[in-house]
Amino acid sequence: MSLALPDANTFCMNLHLAEIARRFPEEEIIVVMDGAGWHRSKALVIPTNLHPLRLPPYCPDLNPQENVWKVLREDWFDNLIFSSMKAVEDRLELALKTMGDQPEKLRTVVAYPWLIELV
Repeated sequence: MSLALPDANTFCMNLHLAEIARRFPEEEIIVVMDGAGWHRSKALVIPTNLHPLRLPPYCPDLNPQENVWKVLREDWFDNLIFSSMKAVEDRLELALKTMGDQPEKLRTVVAYPWLIELV
């Protein structure tokens, strides 16, 4: 599940977490968080069905989201020139929707063995 939000800050992270909780109210969800300021903010509101898994500092190789960004760059944005920011946003929306509609393929990108063992 993803949202395209205008900023990377605590306010937008709170919107994102609230949306995850709203869409999956009956699920218990592990949310992997790195050391970004908006992941560590005292103003961060974590819904009761979301459980943060905080990664150690400077370990992007442990963050499954980094693989999602890699797939997005390589499969959806490689060697393209866009006429506007709107075109970039439209392409990103299509890419994220397509990835979200293919959960088995997405699982191969984010399902690190150590993360699966937690569940």
